[in-house]
Amino acid sequence: MNCANQRDKITVERYLQMLKNDELEGDLTAIFGRLRNTEQFWKKPRNDVNCMTQNYGPATWFLTMSPSEWMWEDLGEYIRQVNGVKMANKTISELVALDPVSTSRIIDNKFHAMLDLITSSDEPLGKIIHYFWRREYQSRGAQHFHLMLWVKDAPILHKSSIDEVASFISKYVTCAIPKKDISPTLHQRVTSYQMHKHNSYCMRRKKTKKGFVSVCRFGFPRTVTDSLIIRDIFQTIAARKTLSSNNRLYNIVRSKESDMINDYNPALLLAWNGNIDIQYVGEKTAILNYYVTKYTTKSEKTHASDMFNDINSTKSLRSRLYNIGLRVLANRECGALEASDTLLGIPLYGTDPQTTIRWLDVNIHRNRRVKSKSEMTGLDPNSTDIYYDSWIDNVYPARPDELKDMNLFDFSKDYDLVNTRPVSNKVEYYVLANKKYLKKRDRPYLINHYLYDVEQMPEKYFFSLLLLFKPWRILDDLKMQHETYTETFNAVKDDLQEALRYGNLRTELRNILQTAFEKVEEKVAELNEERENIVDEGPDNPLVFEALEAVNAMEDLNNFDLVEADISEMNEQAMIDKLNSDQKKVFDTVTNKITNKKEILRHFVSGTGGTGKSYLIKTLKIWIKNNLHKNVAITAPTGIAAFNVNGLTIHRLLQLPVEHKQTPKYKPLSDEVLQVLRTDLKTVELFIIDEVSMISNVTLAYINLRLCEVFDTSDVEDGWFGKKHILVLGDLLQLPPVREKSPFEKLTPSEINKLIGSLSIPNLWAELFTYDELTLNMRQLDDSTFVEMLKRIRVGVTTQSDRDILSNRLIPLLSHSNKGRLMEIAQCLRDLPEDTVCLLPTRNMCMQLNDAMLKAIPHPEMKLVAKDSLDCSKCMITKARACLQKYEDDASMTAGLEETIIIKEGAKVMLTRNIDVSLGLVNGSIGVVQKVRWDPEDRTKPKQLVVKFANNLIHELLPIKSKFEIIPRAYVYREQFPICVAYALTIHKS
Repeated sequence: MNCANQRDKITVERYLQMLKNDELEGDLTAIFGRLRNTEQFWKKPRNDVNCMTQNYGPATWFLTMSPSEWMWEDLGEYIRQVNGVKMANKTISELVALDPVSTSRIIDNKFHAMLDLITSSDEPLGKIIHYFWRREYQSRGAQHFHLMLWVKDAPILHKSSIDEVASFISKYVTCAIPKKDISPTLHQRVTSYQMHKHNSYCMRRKKTKKGFVSVCRFGFPRTVTDSLIIRDIFQTIAARKTLSSNNRLYNIVRSKESDMINDYNPALLLAWNGNIDIQYVGEKTAILNYYVTKYTTKSEKTHASDMFNDINSTKSLRSRLYNIGLRVLANRECGALEASDTLLGIPLYGTDPQTTIRWLDVNIHRNRRVKSKSEMTGLDPNSTDIYYDSWIDNVYPARPDELKDMNLFDFSKDYDLVNTRPVSNKVEYYVLANKKYLKKRDRPYLINHYLYDVEQMPEKYFFSLLLLFKPWRILDDLKMQHETYTETFNAVKDDLQEALRYGNLRTELRNILQTAFEKVEEKVAELNEERENIVDEGPDNPLVFEALEAVNAMEDLNNFDLVEADISEMNEQAMIDKLNSDQKKVFDTVTNKITNKKEILRHFVSGTGGTGKSYLIKTLKIWIKNNLHKNVAITAPTGIAAFNVNGLTIHRLLQLPVEHKQTPKYKPLSDEVLQVLRTDLKTVELFIIDEVSMISNVTLAYINLRLCEVFDTSDVEDGWFGKKHILVLGDLLQLPPVREKSPFEKLTPSEINKLIGSLSIPNLWAELFTYDELTLNMRQLDDSTFVEMLKRIRVGVTTQSDRDILSNRLIPLLSHSNKGRLMEIAQCLRDLPEDTVCLLPTRNMCMQLNDAMLKAIPHPEMKLVAKDSLDCSKCMITKARACLQKYEDDASMTAGLEETIIIKEGAKVMLTRNIDVSLGLVNGSIGVVQKVRWDPEDRTKPKQLVVKFANNLIHELLPIKSKFEIIPRAYVYREQFPICVAYALTIHKS
């Protein structure tokens, strides 16, 4: 479809020539109106709902229904019946995945059955006279439904009394937990579907004067009250915007036992057999309806429209392709159920049968639909008849004489243009000159059009009123010899009382809503001022957490800067003078690229152990601090490696997902954490990653995505790694990543799809990084024999002399049994200095040697048992506990916290978490247990471990609490001491 301004008198010949020369190309935004779930697609439904609000008043209820398809036995039976015996032994979840088409049909049928119930004479929510519904998709999961419902004669807040509104809400909504012996089915559905459990999605961090608290975005636990409480609407919205307490418009009667139960309607919950959420939104200013409409008609997250904007932009082809490629990485995934709905033609939204909306373009200069190219070629080349007929420009001006005094508004509301003569004699119709028929409707349209502001656009405002309410045949006659439409309207306004009432009502509704917005902003300002002036105790019943992990990480990063802040410029120059030729070459490369600002540094420096990488890192940091007054973020893949260079682990700095035996998927940061990182990392000029050999290709991709996310460079040319300078150091011939591929290996399409959820990603290592090498060993200067042997071992080549040297250091074992050899190794280890650590290749070998060493200590054993709590629905508890038991000997699946730890006083232990980086208490730090302090109220429960670390540092270690996902949608909160016995360590851990 091509559009052009109808005022342009374009001939057929000129139009076809312009089409041939591509002169009619514009942006592609209009095309997206046909693409489901884009922002442009939802623009019309959003306007329609606003039109319904203007004509019907505010909606009464906002209802959300989410299916619990894995619990729907009838769904499973239907899919098995349709697909035959091959599906007989499949679970419902497997059936849904294998046959999404049947699943979509069943869910759609169930929804329409619910719609019939809601609008039935049973009136479970009152007599519904109008409704709007929308189908939405939960990520790649099942559909859920949002409904706005208008109830006949429902009370409206600020028009009706508070008691009337409270009585109305209480009549249809409850949060009570039914007694199991009286209503077993309803009891099961309330406890299964309506009971809220906190998780990472619902919790939002909030900073108060007393520290950070974690607030549930859904307001749980809810306020316990003996009577229904209704709050000020503006205060409520402001409280929600600022994560303050009392952020719900009302609280229904609630006992303590139901403070985690979401509001529900019993009849709907029984019929739907899945989660529902129902909220009263009938409020005079319609500000609640504004937010509900915006939420209900939001588009799915996608970058498609931005992508096509790039296609239409004037940027270079390279820039456009680059930006499109970046967006492909972040494009929204379309689940099988959404794809099925699309293929089946199942609509995404709908209204009640009584509501049909007609859009009228009331702009002074309207676009017209151009005839197709095939039709054009059959016309006279000099003809200007290139447009299809339109309602305003052709149908209304040519209306029958019987309707000559009817204005455009009433004409559009009551009549349709049809191609066939109406059959019924009761239908009023007129025969038109073009052999079409004008038929009067049984139910009038709601008329929707753009609403102009009389203050800002008076000419367009008064033109629209004249166009709609003053009968006319020729559009140019609307001005009636006046210079402006404003003058014309003022001259005839006494004859256009309907237009005055209509315009004044629309203006009044707009002003009421605008005033409501201003009141909300005033309340927001008041709440923010109160927060600054008083100690905020936090919301009702908050869950108080330790300081946000991201905040702690940033504080540790800043602490490292404070430690080195006293280094003077003289010391800086002295450090530079000590650089060897290799180090100086790298130093100059890095500093020159950073200072000239012509290109971004992405540089890999290779070097074996002892070639001065750590010294080079420190020198670069001091130079950047003193000369550029910027910061350097130093990172490494493990806690010990990070401690050695005064840095943080890369996972902690960038809040990357941590592996628990399997590679985790990439997850974007919450708004709160993202803001913390943006604030503290904005002064970082250079990111350094040491020991890059242990950074996998997946982690490298995650680092790129996270930095792009933090610095918002996904749409920026050459925006890789947040468009920040990156220096990575290490020896790729040393230890590779655990269970993953090296950073230089390209990710496979299946890995990209599974872990990142995008179509492709370039080989970041090969395409972006330049190379340099440190070759001069600065550590073993006095032992050239050892240095040269290490170099040969590094590349897998040894001489006979090397083998002789290594053989002389073998520990002879006399026993032939595994147990006997283990005892010999343990005895040998006890004879060595106390700080000796044995390095072994596997966790199992370490476990056996640690047990042997522990048994030799002449002190009683002490058992540290983890405290676990499950966060999942009741139907998943048994399965989750079984999986947790299966992993009791594998801490890699339980966030690094053991289920049971056996220790003794005098035992050597290692930290498995970073406790205090500034003190060197990092993941991998080794100490000796000095004492166990027990809980005075429970002598079987240890309260603290007193551990002596290096440099005689005594630290009182406390249990920590960590969360991990044991199976999909089932989480475990484990509280345990972050240690393990550490006479023997894996090579990677060291």
